[in-house]
Amino acid sequence: QQLTNPEWRNYLNSESVQAIAEEGNFIWVGSQAGLTRLNKITYQKEYFNKGNSILPSNIIFDIKVDQQGYKWVATFKGLIKFKEDYWILYDTTNSGIPKNDIRTIEIDSLNNIWVGTSGGGLAKFNGIDWEVFNIANSNLPSNIINDLGFENANRLWIATTEGLVKKEGFNWTTYNTSNSGLTINNIS
Repeated sequence: QQLTNPEWRNYLNSESVQAIAEEGNFIWVGSQAGLTRLNKITYQKEYFNKGNSILPSNIIFDIKVDQQGYKWVATFKGLIKFKEDYWILYDTTNSGIPKNDIRTIEIDSLNNIWVGTSGGGLAKFNGIDWEVFNIANSNLPSNIINDLGFENANRLWIATTEGLVKKEGFNWTTYNTSNSGLTINNIS
């Protein structure tokens, strides 16, 4: 039966949603007002922002949940890792992150955390060490990473302002307006 007059409810403390991640009975929502945890069964909400947590900014660009249940949150002032009462901020002062402006996160099959930055390139964190890929040390065409996505365990797609990059192991292939059917180079 189709509802003719559905009821809409706002479960956030913001008008825009930038990221969503699912974890069991919870949905994590990143917005311009922080992070919201919504219970899918009871609809109970819990809000996290820079006033009640170590979030360095209320603007959340991305959120992912890893295999151990840690949440990874991208902000323009660093990367947050948290689970229950354990919170840590990774930024340029305490880690190998090349730039604090983190725009996108992906987690590979080995639970490595990949972050795309706005201006610092791409970084991979294995839980101990950071490996940075940028225009100076790799075939990335731009240090501005808009999005990341794994097609399979070994193929990472990287959306940059200068084209779409396929990284397979040590091989990098850039697709742009001059060598593919792309109509623009700034891929989101």
